[in-house]
Amino acid sequence: MTILRVIRRFTLLGLIFALVGCLFAYEFFFQGGRDAVTPDGIRYLAAAQGEKVDLPYNSRIAGPMLAKLITRMTGASVRTAFILVTAGSLLASLLLLVYLLEKRGAPFSYEAGFIAAFGSALAVFYGSYPVLLDGLLLLLSCLIIVALDRDLLLLGLVGVCIAGLTKEY
Repeated sequence: MTILRVIRRFTLLGLIFALVGCLFAYEFFFQGGRDAVTPDGIRYLAAAQGEKVDLPYNSRIAGPMLAKLITRMTGASVRTAFILVTAGSLLASLLLLVYLLEKRGAPFSYEAGFIAAFGSALAVFYGSYPVLLDGLLLLLSCLIIVALDRDLLLLGLVGVCIAGLTKEY
């Protein structure tokens, strides 16, 4: 691959990631995502603050624990910690998907189209409802696939256990 093609590839992927980021920011800042909390999100915030929550929310401990850890380390609110986890999970998941597609020999146009379409849909949804655990579950799923792809079965099983503590399915 020539240097010009590499530059073009990274530039286009950078633009696609910028588009996804802009969609997330637009939904979050201008379409009410900053203030939106689903009934599930209310329970996740309560769990992260140490309050008792009902089934099945009391088994979804990985996300609230991560948010609580971020809160303790940074002094940010629990809600802000969830937003950071959601945005970070979205970005990391898309980067892992680019890696997996490239490793499997997918044409660049397929990679770019997939990341633009899938990333845009995720950005709009999670920008509107940033206090959910689905983004973290997506990241764990991508990490499990990468671990299994690299024949790291034990690491993949650890990921499955953590994913089981994130959401029951």
